[in-house]
Parts: sequence; C-alpha cells; structure tokens
Amino acid sequence: MILKYFSTSDFFISSRYEPSLIKIKKINSNIKTGIIIKEPKIGKLASNKFFPLFPFSSSFSKPLFSGFSVFSRFSSDFPKEKIIDSKADFIVSDYNIADNDFLKNAEKLNKKVFVWSVNDEQMINKFLSDKRVKGIITDRPDLVYSVSAAQ
Repeated sequence: MILKYFSTSDFFISSRYEPSLIKIKKINSNIKTGIIIKEPKIGKLASNKFFPLFPFSSSFSKPLFSGFSVFSRFSSDFPKEKIIDSKADFIVSDYNIADNDFLKNAEKLNKKVFVWSVNDEQMINKFLSDKRVKGIITDRPDLVYSVSAAQ
C-alpha cells in the first residue's frame, strides 16, 4: 500500500522485530529497513554494565531462587547475528549502548547507525562529531540545530 503513494527512496521502516524486517525485504528488497537495538531492562549494574540474567538478592551474592547465575557483558555482546539475520540496511541504537565498541562493530558490518533519543548538549556534540553516526533521533531538534550550527 505504501508503495502506491511513495517510492522506496522516500521512506524507511524500522523495528525491533527481525521477522517483520525479513518479511519486508522479501516483499521488496529495495525498501530500506533498520533494526532497533536497545539496552536491556534487566538488572543493570551501573558501574560495569553487567546484566544478571536471573534475579539476585540485594547483596548480589546469591540468586533469589535455586539454580545457577549467568552474567552477560552487553556492551561486548554486539548483536551481530540479529543484525545480519534481520537483513536491515541500518541500525537504530539506544544512545546508552552506542559506545566506541558498538560503533566499531557496526562499521565492520558496513551498517549506518542512527542514535536515539539524544536530548542533551554533551551527547549531541559527541554523536555529531562521530563520523560513524549517520543521524540523531531526538526530542530536541532545536538543541541539535543550535549545537550543529555552533560547530
């Protein structure tokens, strides 16, 4: 339906759900798609970005239920397979995970990166000056404009 009103160069589709992106590419491989990658909401330990995959007591010394505990370092677990499998043309990344390692890995896959939601001046400066970031998604376009005009 959308192709009735727009050409494939006039829009793109982004989603966290890889099967939808794969289906879009099967329908028309010329439609540009982006995979949304965001920071997981489970048990972030702010000091080192480790995420317990099972609930822990407040002391983090033992699980709240019997079994075993698994930790994952999210920043080093770049979702390469998810990105490749999705057949996405670009990545839409939560700014919290768009660190140097993430951007290097995206570059290795030859994927453009758009970062969201970048709403403060320091982060806007950081991402505007990084050539690996192709776009900023923000709630403050006025601030992005003023920061970019000052550069």
